[in-house]
Amino acid sequence: PTIKKTSENKCSCLSPNRRVELRIRNLYLYYFIGLTAACSLVSLWAAPAEPGSDWIASSLLVDKLEARDSARGWITNFREEDIPPYALPELLTLANGCKVIDAETWKTQRRPEILELFKAHSYGRAPIARPEGITFNLHDLDRKTMSGAATRKQIEIRFTQAKDSRSMNLVLFLPNNVDGPVPTFLLISHRDTSNLDPTREKKTGFWPAEALVERGYGVAAFYAGDLDEDEFDEFKDGVHAQFDAPGSRSADAWARKDWKPNKCPQSTVPYTSDASATTSEAVVTTSPNTTGSSI
Repeated sequence: PTIKKTSENKCSCLSPNRRVELRIRNLYLYYFIGLTAACSLVSLWAAPAEPGSDWIASSLLVDKLEARDSARGWITNFREEDIPPYALPELLTLANGCKVIDAETWKTQRRPEILELFKAHSYGRAPIARPEGITFNLHDLDRKTMSGAATRKQIEIRFTQAKDSRSMNLVLFLPNNVDGPVPTFLLISHRDTSNLDPTREKKTGFWPAEALVERGYGVAAFYAGDLDEDEFDEFKDGVHAQFDAPGSRSADAWARKDWKPNKCPQSTVPYTSDASATTSEAVVTTSPNTTGSSI
């Protein structure tokens, strides 16, 4: 039929129902565009400036944090104006002033220097590497889990021979359709242990074990609270109590985060890298939040 334009700029050949549908669609479109524009304006108006310009920390939050740490006997600074002048070290300059000009210098000299800075000023120094008395107890084995796609192992890892030794439970899934060692992702989890459900009756996106197994990877995880609870107790509990030397702790003694990302793989990899499981050269340690930032 011949199409004629109406005063509403609509096609006269359209049915009444179709016209209503188009009007509703346009209303939704205009609403979405208006909402997006409004949100953009609000975000530009409310967003603080970058630190170093007009950005100011919340005074209420600073006062709250200072009061909390003061009650604990901690000396903590939350105020930018109280930070003394400092200069960050150049990434590609050695401590002696020489420049890093090749990969070998980076691997053998500059990288160790940077790791030493983190040990001295951030994460501390763990008193041990792999515990000498460590033991592995396989207490669960299912070769047909995940509908037959994987083999599940649960291993109790005890750090010493003492009766009161701390231990952690390692959950490990290995793909059944791959022969030989496989690369494995090791998760250090701070969330409730239900997120690491070995039966896989409860699944969360936090630990996508099925997706990794389907792609031919091994996947392992343990709960960080098995090593040390997520609360400050002056290092009297957890692995610190078992491995700290008697007496006061030095200024660069290991903190809560240090052993988990840097030393726990030394406890878990020896088990996961046996001939029928994973390859120790391809174990990727992952974790969210503060532990993730220190891996």
